[in-house]
Amino acid sequence: MTGVIRPEEPLFYLLPDLQSGQTLTVHVQGTSSNLDPVVALIDGTGDTRAIEHALAEGSDPLLAAKEAADGLFLIWDDDSGEGLGAAFSFSVPADGDYRLIVASTLTSA
Repeated sequence: MTGVIRPEEPLFYLLPDLQSGQTLTVHVQGTSSNLDPVVALIDGTGDTRAIEHALAEGSDPLLAAKEAADGLFLIWDDDSGEGLGAAFSFSVPADGDYRLIVASTLTSA
């Protein structure tokens, strides 16, 4: 997929019907010089309101992710990809729907 990620508008993708034991591999790479993406995964019943609220208030997605990581995200990443890219591989623990969150942090004003 390609698209635009704005700092104030995280993207939420539904990943329906994942199966236990499948490996989900995610890689988010910017094509502009000012994108430092953050990517996270929650199960389909997870509540995205905490991260949406933090981002709406202008919080840095990385800081919001750190604050919410233990209780909200199954896995998340900021800089494991090439350069400032975000990447992870995740073994799906149970059948069901999951949601992928992609957010942007501008590294230059």
